[in-house]
Amino acid sequence: MWRKITNNTLVFDWSKFHPRAALLCVPAIAVSLAVGLSAGHARQGVMAAAGAFSVGFGSFQELRHSRRAPMLLAAGVMCISSWIGALAGLSGIGAVLACTLWGFLYGTVWTLSPGAAWIALQGVVWLVISTAYPARGMGALTRGSMVLAGGLLQMFFVLGFWQVSGSVTPAFGGASQNNEPETLSKAAQGGWDQRIQAVRAG
Repeated sequence: MWRKITNNTLVFDWSKFHPRAALLCVPAIAVSLAVGLSAGHARQGVMAAAGAFSVGFGSFQELRHSRRAPMLLAAGVMCISSWIGALAGLSGIGAVLACTLWGFLYGTVWTLSPGAAWIALQGVVWLVISTAYPARGMGALTRGSMVLAGGLLQMFFVLGFWQVSGSVTPAFGGASQNNEPETLSKAAQGGWDQRIQAVRAG
């Protein structure tokens, strides 16, 4: 049992090492920062770059056989979560209630597929971060909008590179497996061997 656990946690699978795919996500981040600095709005540029950074991980995800959907949905979810988090952070009770609700939603969604779980996770992360930087009115709207703009810019860059190069970044995590919720359910009820097999399959 310990050998299986060690092999799955300490052994690096070099077949999934794709530095080129990661480099495709760099231009959108660089552009966001460059535009923000040149326009004299460094803070907004950083927000857009952060949105681009997070959405870049969506290029490795798949949702219902779509490679565009995870990036697009993540950008929208991050934007809304940033809005709500900034407003909820104005009060301690609001922040606690918002984080509790988002945690519940994530716990509900994560069994659907790795792609859906990843999108929901971005929402939770951005909500929690935004509660630490409360804002009202245009301040909250501007922050979420910059995150959305950076995320959409990343998606357009990645899709453009895929179109020009004629190759698509491999999807990791088994996001297209239709029987994954069943596999996870059985693993939760089974022993360590079944859980390890489910993780390896995912």
